[in-house]
Amino acid sequence: MGVQDYLNKVIESALHYPVTFSGDKKAILNRWLVKAEIVDVLNENGVDPYISENGIVISENEADNLSDEEIESNWRYYISDHERSFYHYNSPEKLFKNACEKGKEKMVYCLCNIFSNDDKEVLVHISTNLPSPIRVWINGELCVSGNPNYFAKNSAFIFKLNKGNNAVLVERSMFVRNRMLSIATRFFTFVVTPFDEFISNKTNKRFLDRNVLNYLKFGYAIIPSKAFYQPGEKVSFIILPKSMPYSKNVPVKVTVKTALGRTVSTIFAEVLKVVSVETDDSVRGVISIIAEGNAGYKKKEIVNVFYGNFKEEKNKLIEKAMERQDSNEEMIKTFSEITDMYDMRTGLIKAGSETMHEYMYHQMFEACLWNKWKHNLSGWRWWS
Repeated sequence: MGVQDYLNKVIESALHYPVTFSGDKKAILNRWLVKAEIVDVLNENGVDPYISENGIVISENEADNLSDEEIESNWRYYISDHERSFYHYNSPEKLFKNACEKGKEKMVYCLCNIFSNDDKEVLVHISTNLPSPIRVWINGELCVSGNPNYFAKNSAFIFKLNKGNNAVLVERSMFVRNRMLSIATRFFTFVVTPFDEFISNKTNKRFLDRNVLNYLKFGYAIIPSKAFYQPGEKVSFIILPKSMPYSKNVPVKVTVKTALGRTVSTIFAEVLKVVSVETDDSVRGVISIIAEGNAGYKKKEIVNVFYGNFKEEKNKLIEKAMERQDSNEEMIKTFSEITDMYDMRTGLIKAGSETMHEYMYHQMFEACLWNKWKHNLSGWRWWS
């Protein structure tokens, strides 16, 4: 029995718990079956959940006679208790002990079901308060991905539900290896709206951005395995369509370029699979991963990562800029502060307990690119 068949059977066995939502109207998913898995080694850019097929649904009475380990390895009922958010926020981590063997990680899984009267496109919006990685599968299709080294704070996508049952699986990390994160209160929201209802809503119509709608229908999300790569490493990433399910037989043109526009590699990649690209030894600095849209959608999706020793290269760039007569001291200070906010040792914002996420990396690397054009340092190897 495969993982998806197992999850479907778990949902079928939990008819006495209200974990099924309607796909025919807007739904806030806030009732789940939850369990934990202990993971030995995290795959930075894997596409499958770390879930076993051993757990069963247990009641509170049954849990009274089980050990903590047995309780956490089986499915229990969780319902949001956040009154101030009108029960929108999900914090299932509070049901689990923040402990496991050294060198391992504890992952929390949340499972529920959406029942649709017919095949229907829905708009899914997921957000987190204290940014942390979240992965989501619907009917076994990976829709949202991320890992501690690179993830998005919020996600939106279109999914076509099947007529009948549609299993939703959410994965969250307990961050056992990082106490600053593990003790913080974290939650996520999961909202599903029929797409026709969303675009026909009179209030929504006043604010709809057609570019965003086209992106959701035809664009992609690019999820690198991390933001910083060392020389010699392959740059790896996953391409996720913003509209699911997606024909896996349609390849996506992906180009990797340096900040000066030099093409490092061009490939046709499959979606929903880990893609690895080799670079040559001369590449340093910010490099861009560019995916072209489909169905005539011309906008290209771009994600920037850094190749090389970030701290050393940044300091050299600042020194180079300060030598110039036309340098702006305030601009150099701003650039230094923006690029210095990341703590390479902990993966957190310096002097804080918030993890770096997609938008922050975007701001930091955009500052690097802006600095390049401002000072015209095109001959320097940061911008190779």
